[in-house]
Amino acid sequence: MPAELYVGNLDPGTSGDEVRRIFEAAGCRPKQVRLVRDPVTGRRRGFGYVTLESEGELAEALERLEGTALAGRRLSLQPTPGPARRRFVGERAEKDRAR
Repeated sequence: MPAELYVGNLDPGTSGDEVRRIFEAAGCRPKQVRLVRDPVTGRRRGFGYVTLESEGELAEALERLEGTALAGRRLSLQPTPGPARRRFVGERAEKDRAR
């Protein structure tokens, strides 16, 4: 069953591909990377969600990526408590599906 991980403290200039690459370098294969954008400005808000294959892969990602920095910022990683709300009122999400 897929598991979702919150990824915070991202630099607003960080792309979904950069997030995907850091997970792949840690031995994880994200099914999807979603970076959240501000509905008014369209700018990235500095957080997103990564969908992984299973709870086991999520636990591995947390262990391997703990303390990892991307673009000079230490990532904040937390498992979501269940299916994350796909949208907040007026929120747009940028999707990057597995290739």
